[in-house]
Amino acid sequence: MNKTWCIHPFTQLATITDGRIVPCCIAKPYKNVNLNDMTVKEIWNHSDILSLRQKLLNGEEVDNCRVCYDDELHGISTHRIQSNSNFEKLYGISDKDFTSPELDITNLVALDLRLGNTCNLKCIMCRPQESHKWFDDVVAMRKINLPPVVSADMDDKFNYNRNDYNWINKKVFWDNIDEILPNIKEFIFGGGEPFMLKEVKKLLNKAIELDTAKNLSIRFHTNGTYMHPKDFEILKHFKRIQLMFSVDGVNEINHFLRYPAQWDSIIEIIEENEKYGPNIESSMLCSLTSVSAFYLDQLYDFVDSKKWNKLPLKNLYLGRVHDPSYLNPQTLDTRRKKIIEDKFNRLMKDYPLVKSTLESNLNWILGDSGNNVTVDDTLEYVKNLCSVRNIDPNVLHEFLED
Repeated sequence: MNKTWCIHPFTQLATITDGRIVPCCIAKPYKNVNLNDMTVKEIWNHSDILSLRQKLLNGEEVDNCRVCYDDELHGISTHRIQSNSNFEKLYGISDKDFTSPELDITNLVALDLRLGNTCNLKCIMCRPQESHKWFDDVVAMRKINLPPVVSADMDDKFNYNRNDYNWINKKVFWDNIDEILPNIKEFIFGGGEPFMLKEVKKLLNKAIELDTAKNLSIRFHTNGTYMHPKDFEILKHFKRIQLMFSVDGVNEINHFLRYPAQWDSIIEIIEENEKYGPNIESSMLCSLTSVSAFYLDQLYDFVDSKKWNKLPLKNLYLGRVHDPSYLNPQTLDTRRKKIIEDKFNRLMKDYPLVKSTLESNLNWILGDSGNNVTVDDTLEYVKNLCSVRNIDPNVLHEFLED
């Protein structure tokens, strides 16, 4: 296994919500590969993907995967490292199975699909591309005198092409899905909110109809606010289910960060899952932004206090937010970083089982972002977003105070 090898381009196709293909969920898209006008089978050995695979076989770095390379410089166990290990453990597939960039379609064993931007929340780091609810707030924010880096980001969010999000309803996507599904071992559904997307249920029902569900593992990245007890019924048909709840803080903090999430409804669904069999698992993903990092201690203490069987503290994962740049916690000032450092040090003392995760992410936060964004850009964004959404900024008084 060389220093750039990653299992994903050899075993998986991943999309973003407009149908473009990415090597994995945190990588940059390929330039010319899109499900709007190509079938999955046509894409599998597209020249752009063949070129990337060959570079990985050669041990060369590729621009699409820069996030993992940069994070590994901070000693972080990245998505690349974890995925290489997990695929071998779960499916017996590793780097030694691949010597050529061109692969038969039977090597495609995982589909990581963002089947649309329909969502009921509008998280602070998100965009209309991932949540259609964001657009009205973008319009409102563009009327405010914002810092240049925030203003430019709002312009980008405003100019997205809504017509690019219909690929999942086109015949071209479904043309050879019957041929592909028997080989698939894993679905990963993000969003949008996957439990709001009728196309997700259509694909699940197709797997049940083809009698392949019993061989499938599924991971849902869900905000936990739109699930219903009846959703658990369809999940019983599948081999293994992972419900990864996107939660960035406790109660009012999460309400701001994943607006307008209602805390009680999220906890109700997490606890509902405690009743079901072992094939439905739970975990939590906290997007590590400037604000969530500041209040992360509250989330760790809360999860530990619940003593959930399916969601112990070790199942709380941290996703580092690099973009938008003004929410990257590396851009915070020395005073706020010192507060975060003290909180992390206390957590590492209280919860030694997750010390390595906290330590590596703290090292990343204390590092340099390499851009010209400042904490003032972050504070202006947060204050104006509170104003647009009629949120009392006193909820964040500890973070906002000078």
